[in-house]
Amino acid sequence: MALRPGAIFGETETRHLPRIKMLIKLGFFRVAFGDADAKQDWLHVDNLVSAIILAAKRMEAPQAAVCGKAYFINDDEPVNTLQFFGPLARALGRSDKPLFRVPLSLALAAGWLSEQGWYRLGIPPFLTRAEVVKSAVQHTFSCRRAREELAYFPTLNSTQGMARVAAAHAVPLVEGGYRLFVGVLLVLLGVALAAMCAAWPSSALE
Repeated sequence: MALRPGAIFGETETRHLPRIKMLIKLGFFRVAFGDADAKQDWLHVDNLVSAIILAAKRMEAPQAAVCGKAYFINDDEPVNTLQFFGPLARALGRSDKPLFRVPLSLALAAGWLSEQGWYRLGIPPFLTRAEVVKSAVQHTFSCRRAREELAYFPTLNSTQGMARVAAAHAVPLVEGGYRLFVGVLLVLLGVALAAMCAAWPSSALE
């Protein structure tokens, strides 16, 4: 059996949440891109644990019918990425309303430049092309099979889950981080130019 979870999140998640909080503080979430109506699947860790326990119990039966099958697991509430993180932005003292929207192609280019900064200079990326696509393009999956065959029912939806995350990380910040945001953008442009120069064939400079 395989469980295929949506984007996992929770109050104590440590892989993505610290970086997301940093980007919110810097004002990066004020820039939107892609389809404003695109929605994605999310999965609170409590629902993930529930699904794992239910799956384990179903597999204990002799010749269990669930063996060899795949089950999509999510909060059963697709939510747009910016809308999803809105409560966390407000909890951190930031606005959840984007200032402007840029074309998807420009966001992908920014992701590429950020990746190059990591590959060539070791600077952790603030955005990747995969994250751009995941945030800007709708992709949702039904967990109907999990409901019918595993008796999986989310104990809380994505809105409720993010409300808990926001409450756990609420630390109001002083507004005015947009100067820092602009400064970071200028630094990233400088890094991008340096990376391009480093990648330029030496023969072209002779």
